[in-house]
Amino acid sequence: MNAEKPRVLLLFPGPKYRIRSLFQERLINLSEHFQGALVTISGNDERLQIGRFEVLLIGSDAPTSMKSTVQMFRKTNELMRLYKAQGKPIDLVVAYDPLKIGLMGVLLAKLNNCRLAVEVNGDFASDANYLDYKSALKRRIKKLAMLLTEWFVLRFATGAKLLFDRQLDHFSRLTSIPVVRVFPDYVDLSNFKPGVQLNKILVAGFPFKIKGIDILIAAFKKVAVQFPDWKLIILGWFPQMQELNSHMDGHSQIFHHPPVYFDEMPAHMSTASIFVLPSRTEAMGRVLLEAASCGVARIGSNIGGIPTVIEDKVDGLLFESENVEDLAAKLSLLMGDERYRKKIAEAGFKRVANDFSGEKYFEQCASFYRDVINY
Repeated sequence: MNAEKPRVLLLFPGPKYRIRSLFQERLINLSEHFQGALVTISGNDERLQIGRFEVLLIGSDAPTSMKSTVQMFRKTNELMRLYKAQGKPIDLVVAYDPLKIGLMGVLLAKLNNCRLAVEVNGDFASDANYLDYKSALKRRIKKLAMLLTEWFVLRFATGAKLLFDRQLDHFSRLTSIPVVRVFPDYVDLSNFKPGVQLNKILVAGFPFKIKGIDILIAAFKKVAVQFPDWKLIILGWFPQMQELNSHMDGHSQIFHHPPVYFDEMPAHMSTASIFVLPSRTEAMGRVLLEAASCGVARIGSNIGGIPTVIEDKVDGLLFESENVEDLAAKLSLLMGDERYRKKIAEAGFKRVANDFSGEKYFEQCASFYRDVINY
């Protein structure tokens, strides 16, 4: 008789939509090793079954409110108690961040007597995370609150998954995590394929300052006159559109495209010739993997976990973070040299297939979960 697969509860911050396209590949692959549930906030209350995982969606019209957080905690705890009453207790709670979801994970793991693993998907010590706060005092308070929350959550974790080696160096005394692993986050690249490329530079993401959109606009403006047939497309949701518009300043080669759902992104990525991630802080940059999978040449800021995804001058280019002149030079190089652009794009395409495949991720993830459960 085959042994029962360990039971894992996955907690994701919301809101999440188009759940099957977002989570199906992940849960089907995890079902080869585990069973359990995934809980997140969405537009409506719903239960789905994907592979061996039950998906519990907590409906909310205010997904970031305290009310929705409390509701998510209550319903998740009820689910865990039901599993336990049925003789199928959860073995491991996995929190996708060490902040609000991490705090929820700590409570759920304690109340239900199981292990906790925390995925650290940000570099919360970076001052760039707090640029949207105009007051220096508010920036300091927010940073302190974030770091204290991260520290508190990780103190209760049996396992931590990092995206780059020195991601927790700001905690000089945080040495109590028994199981620490470093590997990339999962990115479903199955629909990201090369297409017909246009003279288009693409950037996707928000917030405006954290993602360095202002840096890219300034750099592109410096070289745009030399390349009149090239366009810069800024794709994403920007709640303060006046900030974006003031930087674009009506430039005839710069355009904003409204945000799209995840399953619509391949169509936009595959038609770009260059993708830029000019972030002031970034733990990895999943969009860089999507770009490479589409055979698109990549430029990223030399910060955080981006150098784990781009090897400079081999499968992409790195520029000094916040250095407009350096980024302008890298843009000019790729726009002006099609042969070189295609060479590094091809190297990126091969690397992502070898080093960032779903198969490799799930091997690492399954090993990590098992080590935490069995510790």
